[in-house]
Amino acid sequence: MTASMDSSSERIPVPVHKPEPECCAFVETSVGPLGRVQGTAYRFAKQFAATSELVVRGLREGAIVQLRFPSGVYEGTFLRSDAEADCAILAISPNIPGEPLSPMTRACEAGSMCHAYGYGGGQTEPSVLFESEISTPWGEDPQRGPAIVLKLSLENTNGALPGCPVLQNGLVIGHLKSRVDADSGKHTLYVCPIRFVEALIPHEAESKKRTLQPPHAAYDPAWYVSREDEEQKALGYLDFPGQPVVLWAPELFGKTWLLRHLLSNTQKHDAKSQVVAINLDLFDKSGWQQQQGLEPFLRELALHIGLALGETTETVQQEWTTSSPTANLDRFMRRRILPKVTEQSGRLFLAIDRADAVLGSPFQNTFFGILRGWAEAEESWSCLRLLLSISTTPALLVSNRHQSPFNLTDAVELRDMNDTQVQKLCDLYHLSWGKEERGVLRNWVGGHPYLVRLALFNAVKQNVSPRELFDPGHPAFGVFDRFLNRVTERLRAFPERFEALQRVLVDPATDLRDAELPLMRAGILVRDAENHHFPRYELYQKLAAKTPSGRRIGQGKTTGNVDPTALVDTDLDLKPSQLSVEKVEVGKVIGNYHVRREIGRGGMGIVYEVFSEPLKKRAALKLLHAHFSRDPELSQRFLNEARCVNIIQHPSIINIYEMGQLKDGSTYFIMEFLEGESMADRLEKVGKLPLPEALRLAHQIASALSATHEKGIVHRDAYTFSILCFDVRYMAIQRRRNRDDIFTAAIGSTG
Repeated sequence: MTASMDSSSERIPVPVHKPEPECCAFVETSVGPLGRVQGTAYRFAKQFAATSELVVRGLREGAIVQLRFPSGVYEGTFLRSDAEADCAILAISPNIPGEPLSPMTRACEAGSMCHAYGYGGGQTEPSVLFESEISTPWGEDPQRGPAIVLKLSLENTNGALPGCPVLQNGLVIGHLKSRVDADSGKHTLYVCPIRFVEALIPHEAESKKRTLQPPHAAYDPAWYVSREDEEQKALGYLDFPGQPVVLWAPELFGKTWLLRHLLSNTQKHDAKSQVVAINLDLFDKSGWQQQQGLEPFLRELALHIGLALGETTETVQQEWTTSSPTANLDRFMRRRILPKVTEQSGRLFLAIDRADAVLGSPFQNTFFGILRGWAEAEESWSCLRLLLSISTTPALLVSNRHQSPFNLTDAVELRDMNDTQVQKLCDLYHLSWGKEERGVLRNWVGGHPYLVRLALFNAVKQNVSPRELFDPGHPAFGVFDRFLNRVTERLRAFPERFEALQRVLVDPATDLRDAELPLMRAGILVRDAENHHFPRYELYQKLAAKTPSGRRIGQGKTTGNVDPTALVDTDLDLKPSQLSVEKVEVGKVIGNYHVRREIGRGGMGIVYEVFSEPLKKRAALKLLHAHFSRDPELSQRFLNEARCVNIIQHPSIINIYEMGQLKDGSTYFIMEFLEGESMADRLEKVGKLPLPEALRLAHQIASALSATHEKGIVHRDAYTFSILCFDVRYMAIQRRRNRDDIFTAAIGSTG
C-alpha cells in the first residue's frame, strides 16, 4: 500500500519496483541511551548491510546485532557508523538467501518519484511503505547535515522505521533518517544519501577503491592526513593526568577527525586502555533550558560512558539514587567505571566532541566544573584522560576560571593545512595538481580542511580544473554555496559584523570596533603587522556581497557607527561638568552587569566589582575617566588593549567580556574578576622568592609574553605591579598542575 502524495497535481503513475523480501531485515536494539530502538537494515552487497546510526548507537565496533530476515535470524557485526550522516554498516554472512539491493546510485532529481521499502510498525515482513516526490536532492537536514528531502510528511509513511531503503526506478538512493524536522510543524522526511554509506565500506573492499570520500564523511584512517604539530602537542598532554587535551578551531576544521585519530592511535599502542567517544550534539537537548535540565543531561552522559564500557541501563539506574545528579554521576564513575579501568592497569580516554554544545544552558558552568574536578581529583582518578573539542573561545564557556578545564593546559589550536598536506589529499583523490593548481586552490580556500576536501571531491566528480572550479561564472562554483550560506546564517543575527566585513573590503585599515574579535575568532578575517584586516580566504569575499537586510555599501562610503555597545555619539558636544566621573552608584546597570562596590582607583580610572544576574558571573569593571575618554588617542588605546587581550587567549592572560561607553562619555570594559596580590606586593611581603616558585612564575610569565608575541602584540607594560599572583598554598591544597597561579594583565596601566 502506498500513501497519497502531498501534491494536488495529477502525475503519470510510475511502476513501483518491489525488491526481494530477503534484502531487508528487522533490527531491534536496547543498549543505547534511548532505550529500545527498532529499525530496518538492508543488504546493499553480499557481505554488507546498512541501517540508521540510531539503531547501533551505544554499541562498540565489533558488537553482534541480530538481523531478522523473512527466512530466519542471522547475526551481523557492527563495523562503523557516521552519526552526522545517520548511517551505519554491518558485516553479514554472504550465505543469506536471496539477492541484495543493487545497484546503487547517487543520481536523483527534484520532482522525480521514489518509494521506501522495509519494515513499518508491527509488520513481520518487509513491504513497500510509501511513495513520495523528491523535493530537494541536495538538501540539508538542520540536525544532521546533507540529505535528500522528500515532500511526503511523516504521518503518511505507514510507520516506516529508520533505515528503510529508498529506491528510485529500482536503484537505491539512500535510506530514511532517524530524525524528522518537527520544528516546522510539517515533520519533513529526510533520506541519508547513499554516498555516505559507500564512504563507510572498509577500504579492504574493492568497491572502496572506486568510491570518492565526500567531505562530510566520518573518520577513515585511509583518508586521514597527518597534522604532526597538533598531534604531538596533544599526545604530550595525554602522557600525564590532569592535563586535558582541548582541540580548538572553527567549525568544520577537522577537530572530529583529529580526535578520532588520537583515539585510534591510543588504542593501537595501549591495549589495556578503554576509549569512550561522545558527541554532545547528539544528546537530547529538549530539556536543557529547563530548571532541572542538569539531571537528564548528566544521566545521558553516564549512560553513554557506561554503555560504551559494557555497563547496562540498569547499573546506571542503581547508582542514580540521590536528589543530586552531580553526586549520582560521581558515584557511578567511582563505583562502576574507574575500578573497571584500574583493575586492568589501563587508562580511560574520555573524548567529548562538541563540548561547547552546552553553551547557553543553565548548567554549562556546572558541567565544565565537573570536568575540571575530574582532572584535578585524587589518585583514583589518575587513570582518566580528557579530550575535548570546541569551536567557541574557551574564556566564554566558563565564568569562573577555577571551574574551567580550559586553563589547565594550552589549547591545541588547529591551523590551516600546509601545501604538503594539501598535496597528500590531492594524491588520495588521484588529482595530479602541480604547484600552480594548488596555488589557485589555496588562494581561494587556504588550507581550510573541509573546503579543500569539498573542492577536491567536486573537481573529480565534475571533472573540472581549479580555475574552472573557482570561477564565479562557472556552474561548478556553486558547490560552495551551502557552506557560504551556513556562515551567512551564523552572521545574520549580527548585522554590524556584516557591515564590518564590507568596510574591510573597502578599507583594510578601517576600525572594526567590537566586530573585530568575533570575525577573527570565527576565522573569517586575519590581521597583518600593520593592523590591517583582510578576509582569511578569497572565498570569504563572497560573504560580503550584501547585508542581511539587503542593503549594499558603496565603494568609498562611510557607514557610520555600527557598534551596538556604543551608547553615545563621540561627536556629541558635552560640557566639561558632564565629563567628570568620580563615582558610579552601587546598583547601576552597565551593559549586562550591575555595580556592587568600588575596589580600586588610580589616576586613569576606577575599578568596580560587578555581577551579572542572568549569567551568575562575577566580574570587574574598569572605567576610564571621562576627561581621558574625550582624548581619541587615549580612548582608542584603552579599547585596543582590551581587544588584544582576547585575541591572545592564554591561560595566564586576563579575559575581557564586554566594552563600550557610558552616557557621560566614559570608556569602560568588563573583565574577569581575580583575587590575589600583585607580584610587587608579594615581593615586598616575602622578599626573595624561593627558587622553585620563582622558576614557576618566570615560566608562566614567559609563556604569556610568548603568546602575545605570536599574535604580533607587544605588551609594553610587563612589570611587577601588572602581574597578579594567586595563593600558592591554596593551589597546593587543590593539587593543581596547571599554570593559573599567575596571570599577566595585558591591559597597560594598572590605575
